[in-house]
Amino acid sequence: MKRLNYLTEHLELGHIMTRPDIATLSGGEKQRVAFARALITKPKVLFLDEPFSALDAYIKRRVQFQLKRLQKAVNLTVFHVTHDQEEAFLMAEHMAIMINGRIEQRGTPDECYNVPANERVANFLLMQNIFNSEVIAADSETRVLKCKVGSVVFDVQSIRPMKVGEPLKLGIRPEEIVIIAPDKPLKPSFQQNLFRVTVESLFNLGSREMVHLIFQDDEGLSVDATFSYKITKSVKVREGDVVSIHLRPQSFCILPSE
Repeated sequence: MKRLNYLTEHLELGHIMTRPDIATLSGGEKQRVAFARALITKPKVLFLDEPFSALDAYIKRRVQFQLKRLQKAVNLTVFHVTHDQEEAFLMAEHMAIMINGRIEQRGTPDECYNVPANERVANFLLMQNIFNSEVIAADSETRVLKCKVGSVVFDVQSIRPMKVGEPLKLGIRPEEIVIIAPDKPLKPSFQQNLFRVTVESLFNLGSREMVHLIFQDDEGLSVDATFSYKITKSVKVREGDVVSIHLRPQSFCILPSE
């Protein structure tokens, strides 16, 4: 009974305990009841296969938080299978990324997100901006590379020495691209990797805006950038506008050659 009360409290099920008919339960309540039934026997390992796929966004997030807190409280090992990248990062302490039946990378969420093992993992984790590039200059002391993509040259911070002429793949996430407010003084650090781009299209994602940008120095080169709702309120952009963006050298990811 003590175990039941504990799960009832942590999964917020007290208000349904006296209901006579299971048909009155919502989707989120049914899912929490299923978790309680699985946990009441004190399993050492819990296997979950897409456990939140049938829930709407609000209930899904609430149940995820409840299960995450409960998992930590009872020190339970959970194997959680999901196709939802955001859910994986929310729930996992350690993750394995499987593509076409093969594990491509294992590690902490931060490791997988910031240092993808290869281009397949980078694509799966929505890096979006991946370029074929070539090293045209390298500073051995600072390990800053000058990498040419089309006719555009990026300064890129590298964690390992690379040779001039070496081909590589560069990746940068949409959220790492900074839009420059035209009415504010430009920070000295923003002078590096400062580019003029044309706003080709905008997509409203609610809490953020996805913007497709074309480099003015190379019309064949483009990037997708994500700006938060707060940023788009202060820096208004429309299709056809020409704006300045900054790409931090340390924001680039150098993907392994395959």
